[in-house]
Amino acid sequence: MNTITAYRYASIFWISLLSTVILFVFHWNEVSSLADEGVHWYASQRILFGGVPILDYSSYDPGRYYWTAALMWLFGDSDFFLYRVGAATFQFLGLYVSLLIISYHQKNRKVDIFYLMLCSMVLCIWMSTYLLSFNYTVLVCLFFVLIRVVGVPCKQNIFIAGIALGLAAVFGRNLAVYGAFAYLCALAWTHLERNEKLETTVFQSIYIGFFGICLGYLPVLCMFLFVSGFFQAFIKSIQLLVDAGSTNIPLRLPMPWHFSWGQLVSSDTALSLRESRKLGTGLFFVLNVVAILSLAIWLTIKKFRGERVIPIVVALTFLLLFSLHYPFSRASLVKIALTTIPVLITTLALVSSFHIFIKCGLAILVLAMSLFTFNTMDHCTSQENCTEIVIRGDVLNTSIRKYRKLERINHIVNAYAPGEEDSFAVLPAMAFSNAQWQRESPINSLYAVFPRAKWHQKEEIERIKKNRPAFIAVQEAEGESPWNYRHTNPLVYEFIKNNFDEPDAWEPPGYELFTIPRACEKSESVISENGVSDCPWFSGDHEP
Repeated sequence: MNTITAYRYASIFWISLLSTVILFVFHWNEVSSLADEGVHWYASQRILFGGVPILDYSSYDPGRYYWTAALMWLFGDSDFFLYRVGAATFQFLGLYVSLLIISYHQKNRKVDIFYLMLCSMVLCIWMSTYLLSFNYTVLVCLFFVLIRVVGVPCKQNIFIAGIALGLAAVFGRNLAVYGAFAYLCALAWTHLERNEKLETTVFQSIYIGFFGICLGYLPVLCMFLFVSGFFQAFIKSIQLLVDAGSTNIPLRLPMPWHFSWGQLVSSDTALSLRESRKLGTGLFFVLNVVAILSLAIWLTIKKFRGERVIPIVVALTFLLLFSLHYPFSRASLVKIALTTIPVLITTLALVSSFHIFIKCGLAILVLAMSLFTFNTMDHCTSQENCTEIVIRGDVLNTSIRKYRKLERINHIVNAYAPGEEDSFAVLPAMAFSNAQWQRESPINSLYAVFPRAKWHQKEEIERIKKNRPAFIAVQEAEGESPWNYRHTNPLVYEFIKNNFDEPDAWEPPGYELFTIPRACEKSESVISENGVSDCPWFSGDHEP
């Protein structure tokens, strides 16, 4: 390694580390989503108590949870701070790889520290959502190995790309699917282009890549072999996605004209910020669509002309071609960021060899647009709307609405589940409270907002019978929303309503509260001497 290369790696390392630490210091304690972050925190925490993701509770692929749980085990705690540390370490990796891609396209491989710092600021804004830092980093790493495969399609790069693809599946199978299609297209491109650096035939490339994928996916393959019931649970998790027909609750596509000019220039700061967010989201969404259409057409023209295309553009085209499905499935800003990040990396890389004033000017423009779009986090629209709450010793910032929701649930737990062994559930998606209290959820679906098949609902009922939760609180969306728990899980809802008690003395606003009957509290006192149960769960009278 020569001096220039070592200097580049060291510079990128320290810029990435400093950027990640600064962002973490000012941002780690902001709670953006009780539902989504609650699932991740709870799923990571339960590993320390012997739980297995997917098998014992619904979750994404297990890699991200074991990563966070390893840090929790190392520091001997499972608080919210360590969950965020786990996400921040992955954020650092994603930022480092992103800057590495950009630096390789600088003129004469010269390291421009100031420009890389501007790029780091832009990417930090787009990677600031800790919940999705795993997704962002995985996709950036796939982008990097695709560039290497297209640029230098040697056996080593093909093999390493296969390993990266297998590891991607450990952290998110949907990302691995996008990457797999892009990977096959990249291999096909190198063979059609007859790259002089190509060392393999088509079948050799597929064989080497497949072996790398198996090696990268080895942690999950080992779980299939050695964790009893995990493979069956894994297949069922795929079946649930097929039954639901979607992985996200869809949103209207955010076109740039879906905003109010009057509200954008309003004197109400919160309203103005919200409208600017809408406008920025729409602009970047359209940017992604225009990018893939333009790149696909341009790549086709170049191919027919027999002209060479730089690897980063080829890799971006194939990656966007498939991963663009992700923001279309739920067109929120944090989902759009998944495909916007590779587009921004490519743009910043392509202009990195321009004159210092031109490339820095463009980077500042992109930074301003990013700040305009990410003007406020999801949980707060103004300082007046924010407050502090103490969760397991951590002082967290959240909105007044989320604060009241947590306080309401804490009141229910203190009243009906004071014991450390008492389990409870807040449906459809509040595993955050289970993680806060370190209590096991009695159901499998931690994010029960999609319609579930009857076979799954019957399994949930059996879990409730087995775990005997102290209470179940069902939060209902306003109006007759199709996402209400009574509609998505009607069999489970009817079982809860028919077999749990509804306290008359107190009703928490926004929730239906159901408490366990006294006859069902202890498993050893369920069946009487004559074989008849006082607990309706075992009498058969109230089965749905």
